[in-house]
Amino acid sequence: MVSRYQSKVFNAEFTLNLEVAHRQLLLCRVKLLVRYAKNYPKEAPTIEIAEHEKLPEEDLEKMEEIIEKEINTHLKRKTPVVFDLCQSLMEILNAFAEPRKKYIVKVDMNSKTMWDKREEDHKNKGT
Repeated sequence: MVSRYQSKVFNAEFTLNLEVAHRQLLLCRVKLLVRYAKNYPKEAPTIEIAEHEKLPEEDLEKMEEIIEKEINTHLKRKTPVVFDLCQSLMEILNAFAEPRKKYIVKVDMNSKTMWDKREEDHKNKGT
């Protein structure tokens, strides 16, 4: 029973969206395509960057290196990789986004948030 369940779960393909937002503004996003092998974690999954937004080429290259390194490390140990990989990639996304967060805070100090503007627009439509 367990092996049938595992073959259904581990012979799967899915996407993961990793993103960093601040004050409802998307700062950066990466969409990963994950394809599990039948013998996962003994056999490495295929993980690739399917889409990205607002990231420089050098950060994408770092992410691809990390994907390869994490997969190889976990393959040697025969341990699951996806959770640890997401943590490593989020560190890069957060490092990229951090200086941009400070800029947004300075710009938005005296302005309405997107939520306030949305609420105001909604009220104006009703009148």
